Amino acid sequence: MGDLRESDLEEVLGLKDYEDRRVPILQVKKPALPTRRSSTDYHSARNGDTHEVYVELRELVMDEKNQELQWMEEARWLQMEENRGKDGTWGHPHVSYLTFWSLFELQKAFAKGTVLLDLPEKSLAGVVNHLLDRFIIDGQIRRQDREKLLRTLLLKHSHARDIEALGGVKPAILTSSGDPSQPLLPQRPSLEAQLFCEQGEGITEGYPPPGILEKILQNSETTLVLVGRVDFLERPVLGFVRLKDPMQLEPKQEKLGQPAVPVRFLFVLLGPEAPNMDYTQLGRAAATLMSERVFRTEAYLAQSKKKLVHSLESFLNCSLVLPPSEASL
Repeated sequence: MGDLRESDLEEVLGLKDYEDRRVPILQVKKPALPTRRSSTDYHSARNGDTHEVYVELRELVMDEKNQELQWMEEARWLQMEENRGKDGTWGHPHVSYLTFWSLFELQKAFAKGTVLLDLPEKSLAGVVNHLLDRFIIDGQIRRQDREKLLRTLLLKHSHARDIEALGGVKPAILTSSGDPSQPLLPQRPSLEAQLFCEQGEGITEGYPPPGILEKILQNSETTLVLVGRVDFLERPVLGFVRLKDPMQLEPKQEKLGQPAVPVRFLFVLLGPEAPNMDYTQLGRAAATLMSERVFRTEAYLAQSKKKLVHSLESFLNCSLVLPPSEASL
């Protein structure tokens, strides 16, 4: 065992390019960078156009100043994960770690969810309208809930740098009247915030660590993950959208520390408040999934929901769970 190389260990664990052995999966070779694409690379109906992905998780919250609902940055991924602290500073980048529960619930939601591939829309409003129509067709939501969800998904998007002007933000639930309310269940700081945002690791004024924009490769694209609690929904609903062409969601804001990376993928996960239901952790699981190279490639190339579900199952099969023990403390 002393002579076992890292590559040998990866081979034993099946972690190099995970796949479900029961399902034939397109074998994709990891390209050397930079390289000219050949006619056999990433062949698909979308001409094999894959990119590196920058992932943002935004959560439905209420600001302290105006008591209004909005979408606020919670975490982001550029291979590593960064979490937003209460004061708007970004914590130390770290490898993502997920709960078994969040992966299991994401698998269930994805299997029952709505998938739209190569949607030819150029605006967030167009994407959301298509997605809600499919939610109704798929039986995920009731027709009478459509307008309330439309207004919610088109709410203002705020960033870490806005925390001070907003007087801070707090968890919120969208009610059937359209007004926000606070959760009845107690809210505890996330483990990620405790470990990486409350030890002086963050950068002041909501700005990203120096050089993070330079780390985003040219031609990268964004995955936007939106999660929120909605009390009039009967169960969690999930929507996954891959756009035919990436769209610019917001004006370019590089000077404000906000990368102007066009959006290619949209994850929407909404549901009612319930004991042990943590939508932030579900969003982290979805965001981590999209930041992983193998699933990200499948997300670009897949031509059906079934293919994506198989790839998600393969991701879970190759995820290792560390049980709690005194040795890990």
